[in-house]
Amino acid sequence: MDWHRKEYGVEYGAKDDPGVESVKKIWDTFNANQFTTNIMAASFRNIGEILELGGIALMTVSPKFLDELASSEGELKYSMPSTILSKSPDVKENQFKEDLLKDKCANELLHQGISRFAEDAEKLNSLIDKILSNVN
Repeated sequence: MDWHRKEYGVEYGAKDDPGVESVKKIWDTFNANQFTTNIMAASFRNIGEILELGGIALMTVSPKFLDELASSEGELKYSMPSTILSKSPDVKENQFKEDLLKDKCANELLHQGISRFAEDAEKLNSLIDKILSNVN
């Protein structure tokens, strides 16, 4: 949402949040193709986003939102289908790459994320080397 808000100057509700839509698309693709993996939703900005993704196997939810959910009235419902509705054609690697390149947000954020993980790995290796050199 933050990337889209900055890029397009638009505010989004929970139902049309680009992050929620992205997770739903990933969920549908993985379920339809019967990929054996888990999808984790994270970085929620409000309860509405959490409710939109109800049924996702894994979520990181802040204590603030857990407290809000615990004190809410009514029944929480699964928003995401828990079963495969139909089998889609196999996902082709070339099509996946082409779609990724067309998605400016995904492309930029994926690159940023990988770069940061690589930088952090280098820092961690340096710290480990330093600790090991002090041990010997």
